[in-house]
Amino acid sequence: QERGSEILPAAHIAISEVNGLPNFLPGYNLQLTEVFTEGCNTELALVEAVKHLFDEREMTVGIIGLFCDEVTKRISQFATRYRGLLQLSGSINPALQDNSRYPNLYRMLPSSVVHIEAVIQLMEKLQWNKIGILYAGIDDTFYISTAQTFAKTQNATNKNINVSFYGEVPSTEIPGFPVLQHLHRSGTKITLLLLPSSIASELICRAYANGMRWPNYGWLLLEKDGQYWSTSHKCNESTMRKVS
Repeated sequence: QERGSEILPAAHIAISEVNGLPNFLPGYNLQLTEVFTEGCNTELALVEAVKHLFDEREMTVGIIGLFCDEVTKRISQFATRYRGLLQLSGSINPALQDNSRYPNLYRMLPSSVVHIEAVIQLMEKLQWNKIGILYAGIDDTFYISTAQTFAKTQNATNKNINVSFYGEVPSTEIPGFPVLQHLHRSGTKITLLLLPSSIASELICRAYANGMRWPNYGWLLLEKDGQYWSTSHKCNESTMRKVS
């Protein structure tokens, strides 16, 4: 478990209920081993997984509590090759929907595809036919995967929506954000931000300072951790809500 300690009580209840059903797993008694991997530490997560999978004193049947994308991918691929173990993940990365690569991976949360479909429906409802997409150019597949999935979903639904601007926001671009100038020149008014909260907050604050605010401009935020407001800039939450 690298995040998601809030699921531990539910996991304990589930284990207790399964063990209390005499005909469900006769002859077996499930136990929950808690492992903390210091954030999204992929190497530590793999070491802990190998340690428990090859421990002859215990028979591991599943791994739950996977939230970070890279940890989920590495653990899932390893566990599937090793013994076809069940994996339960809280990641919303659409790239993990590939059942051929992750056949034993089950999700506690729907992927970001549902958010993409909601954005498309919102645009259709409000008769918006043009949108820009900005995704983070960092070592995290969630952002680029979600951006690519938006384009695929939009094409598959045959909606009259034009992606007028599709761009990457490198982490080195802060604090200049020339991408705002590119957006303005493209005539894009509605933009979907697939960015970490720290970058998205700073960008929206700059947009506010440059007059790129509602109703002339709109910003739709999709951040996998749901933490939209960073305090590393000069805008407060009230200002941020006005611009977005």
